[in-house]
Amino acid sequence: MIEYLDYLIYLLTFIVGSIVGLLWSYKNHSQPYTSGGLDSIALIFAFVGWVFVFLGAAFWSNFGISFILLAIGFFFVGFVFNERPGYGRKETVIGIVAGIICYGILKCVFMV
Repeated sequence: MIEYLDYLIYLLTFIVGSIVGLLWSYKNHSQPYTSGGLDSIALIFAFVGWVFVFLGAAFWSNFGISFILLAIGFFFVGFVFNERPGYGRKETVIGIVAGIICYGILKCVFMV
């Protein structure tokens, strides 16, 4: 049972990030989705979150580093995922692409 504790922590950080993201989104966006530009805060959170998730997967053998990176990454990803409907989709896609690129660079260049 204890071997699943890390997954529980990842799930809880994602849920807390989702709640914080939803509250923040309703506070900042008073109207339903309007076609606007990118939200800079959500873009930063998505970028950092997905990069941390993919880097945490790359450092899986070093549990201490990967545990921290994944927990923080899932919080930020949950923050952007659970914004008001329509918000955060472009930021999420940019974050996923950036995370995959960072993961690929790390795997190819540093042979981790």
